[in-house]
Order: sequence, then C-alpha cells, then structure tokens
Amino acid sequence: MALTVAEIIGTPVYADYKDLDHAIETGNKATTASSRIAEGRVALLQTGKWVIGASGGTGRAGVIPRLHPFNVDASPTINVITGKDAEVFVEVGTGPINAGDDVVPDALGKVKAGTSGFAYYTGHDGEGSHGNPVTTAQTGDAIKIKLRGAT
Repeated sequence: MALTVAEIIGTPVYADYKDLDHAIETGNKATTASSRIAEGRVALLQTGKWVIGASGGTGRAGVIPRLHPFNVDASPTINVITGKDAEVFVEVGTGPINAGDDVVPDALGKVKAGTSGFAYYTGHDGEGSHGNPVTTAQTGDAIKIKLRGAT
C-alpha cells in the first residue's frame, strides 16, 4: 500500500550515514505558541533560531526529519536535515516542478521551483532509478529533494 503525503514527508530517502549520521544537526527554535515546525517542512535559520520556511524567506535551509523526538511548541531545540547530498521527502506547495529544478521554500514550509535553491528535485518515490523516469511534480505531491548543504 502506498504511503500518503502526510505519512512520507520528512522521511530520509536513505537511512544511511549520509542522510542520518552526517546530515542532521540540532539547533535552537522558538518556544512560543505555534512555534512547532512539522516533520517534512522546510525550516530556515534566522537570527540563530530555526523557523518555518516561507516564500521569499532567507537564511540557511533544511528539512525537519520524521524522526523521534518530534518537536513541540515548548521544545527549545530541533533536529534539521541540512547535509550536502542528503535526500528527504517534502511536499510541493506550488507546482509544477520539473526534473532537476532547484527548489526554494514556499508557504507553510512546502517547496516550489525557484532559482539558487537550497536543494533540487530528484523525483517521486520510485522514480529516477531502475529505468523509471522522473515525472513533473504537481501541487500537493510528495517528492524527493537532494540538499546542496550549508551555504
């Protein structure tokens, strides 16, 4: 049975040293009401704290992993996937996104196609290998992205 978008976003594509051991960092976040950043959402590092990504947002980018412990409003720290070449599933906020397109933060921590992105689109689950071509991603799709790493 296929996973839903809500079930797959935030999941590292490869559970190996690249996506888990060396790609995740822990940083500070706000502890106010509604400061939780959901798994699979893009986060931006601004003034020393991770915040949910937004269209036009600036700062170093990463993705909140679907790994325990999950953050809550009161959590002072958060785990973020930021490592170069790490791959993770995220949700498309505004499509389309074509194979190889750069992605940038969109509203509510989702992604959209853009220039000079923090990552690039590598396909839907099961695409891009074993003869399965990468198809165009549309709004609401769960997609794999490969991070460019800290900049």
